Amino acid sequence: MRLMLMCAVMAPLVLAEMSRSQDKPIEIDAKKLIGQWKPSAKNKGKVLLNMVVEFKTGEKMNATFNINGQVTEVAGTYKVDGNKLTMKFKAGDREMDDVSTILKLTDDELATRDKNGKEEYFERMKAKKDDK
Repeated sequence: MRLMLMCAVMAPLVLAEMSRSQDKPIEIDAKKLIGQWKPSAKNKGKVLLNMVVEFKTGEKMNATFNINGQVTEVAGTYKVDGNKLTMKFKAGDREMDDVSTILKLTDDELATRDKNGKEEYFERMKAKKDDK
């Protein structure tokens, strides 16, 4: 009986600690963000726009969306602070900003989680041979 009571008391504490440890900042090399990224196949079952996001030096960024053949481009800025990625951009008269947590950033993969807990996966686009 004591064991069951102790487990019932400890379980929420352990789960709370586990969720906190998942949000601990990871070491991010912001230079690896520079380049063009597109949604990855790891986004199984999720509807993602046909898009390309390009992070440039000087904390500038562009995003290109192709929706039903209509291409829309937006320009903006970004900042990496620890494992937080803040993006600000303007589309028409609307100014938008987004803060995501970087879960993983390698030479070829980018994984983020937005404020609603939605995870998105991106892969670096390979440079075309003509772009050398």
